[in-house]
Amino acid sequence: MGILFKFLFYLKKPKLVVVFDDDAKTAQTIYNLIKQEVKSEEVSSFIGGLRILDKEVLIIDSKERAVDLDFLTKESSGVFIVLGKEIDKSSIRRIKKLSSIAGRKMILIGELFSVNQVEIAKNLIYSVGFEKNCDFYITDLNITNATNFKINYEGDIVPFWLKEKLKRKDIITISFAVAVATLLGINLVKISQKIKGI
Repeated sequence: MGILFKFLFYLKKPKLVVVFDDDAKTAQTIYNLIKQEVKSEEVSSFIGGLRILDKEVLIIDSKERAVDLDFLTKESSGVFIVLGKEIDKSSIRRIKKLSSIAGRKMILIGELFSVNQVEIAKNLIYSVGFEKNCDFYITDLNITNATNFKINYEGDIVPFWLKEKLKRKDIITISFAVAVATLLGINLVKISQKIKGI
C-alpha cells in the first residue's frame, strides 16, 4: 500500500468493510450489491485486492497482506467487520485490536455463533441468521429450482427472490451483504430488488 494511496485515503476518509471469511464470494457479493447505490463517482479502481467504491466505501478481504488495516481503520469514517462462520483465534485477536483502534465507529456483522466469540460493546454488533433473536432474521426459506426467503429487520419483513437454487451458506452470504447495505443506509426493499441482479 503506497504513500499516495494512504494520503488519498486520509483525505477522503471512506467507510471500510473488512471481510473475515474463507469464502471469497462474501466480499464480492457485498461489492456487487452496493456498487450502484454508493453515491458519487463510478467504481474508480481495483488496487491489490482493494475495491474502492465511489471513493466512499472500501471493501477488503482480511487475508489481503498488502494493506495496513490499522491505518485504514484509524482513518476511515466508519468500519464494518463482517465475520464468516469459522473465526480462528488469530482473527479474533485482530478484530479486537481493530475494535480498540476504531472505537465507536466500528460495527460487527456476523452469524450469532461468530459474533458471540468476539467480545466488544453490544450496540456495535448485528447478527445475521436463521435464529429468531438475530438482528437480520431469515425466515420462510423455500428452496426449489429457485430460492426465496424473507429478512426481518427492525420490524420490516422483506421478501427476497433468487432464480437459482441456493444452499443455506449462500443465503447467509447474501444476508451479510444485505446487512452491510442496510447499515450503509440503503432501503431494504430496494436491496431486495437489487439482489435479483447479483
